[in-house]
Amino acid sequence: MRVFILLLILFLMFSCQYEDPFAQYDGQNLLAGDSVSDWSTCDGITITTSAETPPAGYSQAYSLELINLITNGTFEGSTSTADWTNPESIPVSRFYVKTDGAMTGTNYLYLNLIRDTTEERIYDTFSAAAGDSYTFKFDYQHISGEKLQISYGVGAADADQFTSIISSGSSATLLYNIPIFTTDANYEIRFGFAETPDDAANYEVHLDEIQLFINSNHAIDTQVNNFEAGVYQLSVYAKQNTNDQLGLILGSESENYTLSSSWKEYTLEANFNETYSSIDISILPTFSNGSDSNAGSIYITDAKLYFLPEQAYPDNS
Repeated sequence: MRVFILLLILFLMFSCQYEDPFAQYDGQNLLAGDSVSDWSTCDGITITTSAETPPAGYSQAYSLELINLITNGTFEGSTSTADWTNPESIPVSRFYVKTDGAMTGTNYLYLNLIRDTTEERIYDTFSAAAGDSYTFKFDYQHISGEKLQISYGVGAADADQFTSIISSGSSATLLYNIPIFTTDANYEIRFGFAETPDDAANYEVHLDEIQLFINSNHAIDTQVNNFEAGVYQLSVYAKQNTNDQLGLILGSESENYTLSSSWKEYTLEANFNETYSSIDISILPTFSNGSDSNAGSIYITDAKLYFLPEQAYPDNS
């Protein structure tokens, strides 16, 4: 009898097959059928289908852009200054596009403002919405003068808002946060002043990479709500267009990448335990740390998300 029972136990042991409880996730893209063009979009961001040839295995490429509210702030492709309003008719000898490549790319702006009975300025106009704030940034090379004068306001009659004092011969990227507006209106963003303040000064400067963009999370977002606890991997292919910055956020993990002119896969892994109610995913056409953010567009593909039950910890090395 004992022999029979032992044989029965052995039979049952060897006749049972182990079934992987996560077999359904093997190679399973949890974002299949979820186009990035249908994700939630933050203010200041657009995503559109693109004619750019996608990488192998993908049927569609997309253009993901952080919108620059400045028209042609790079001055590339044209030597015209027509995108900037010149109300005091500053002569061409003091306001023109240089093409010798001394700053980013080939073209940049030369500007020489002179204090007179009327304060000189150039400006671009943008529509501000109540409740929004903005980032204004640009590259400069200081040639002469005491102050680099920058201001904004509603039309020529509005008070100038801020000024920057710079040292002679310096060059850098300047970044200003324009605080939340209380009303919808068209504003001027200016080099120079609409008013003539007592401390106004003559100055010469080279300007390039002029950007103005709304402050937001600068992302497209989606969620996965039904999931197993464990490690997940986000995957997306991307390449540069007018910008070369990509930001990925997966749960509590985030990473920034500098793109090249060729398609490349970028991945990010994160751990989600039982305390998470959803897997939150964001893709940014810029870096996720705002001070380094640049406006412009990148190319991306649809994203993929995989469950990695065999991994105990994320590997983002």
